[in-house]
Amino acid sequence: MLYEISSFQPDGQKISLKQIINDLKQKVSQDGHLINFHLSLIHYDDLDTRNKILGIILENLVENAIHYAKADRADINVNLSEHNREMKILFEDKGIGIDEAFFNRIFDMYFRGTELSKGNGLGLYVVKSGVEKLDGSVRLESKRNDYTRFEINFPIARS
Repeated sequence: MLYEISSFQPDGQKISLKQIINDLKQKVSQDGHLINFHLSLIHYDDLDTRNKILGIILENLVENAIHYAKADRADINVNLSEHNREMKILFEDKGIGIDEAFFNRIFDMYFRGTELSKGNGLGLYVVKSGVEKLDGSVRLESKRNDYTRFEINFPIARS
């Protein structure tokens, strides 16, 4: 995934955002998790080459939400909307949350913020790398044992 992000060049290969969302919904629902997507897009093209990066970002956030769910079932809400020619993604899960002491390191390569982590500490690093490739920003909000929310913004049209 990191290679795909770092080597990404808009090449005209258009990928459907709706297909990415449908694939994620299907994958998540097979395991009994709940995921709700809300789309409110006007200018952003469903068939955009950047959707490959967007798919990687969403997949990593979904995997984290499932892994750090409070129960056997993850509860995930994703809102994709536009404001002032920017895509805004609000991704929220009702999992175990992230300790505020780790906020400044959570996007670091190989950082694992809990002993529950079984991964290699790359998931949120991949998210941040993808967001940066889209010339965007990511903001984290979380409350321990309650929720985690990511707000991602990136320009719709490249300059």
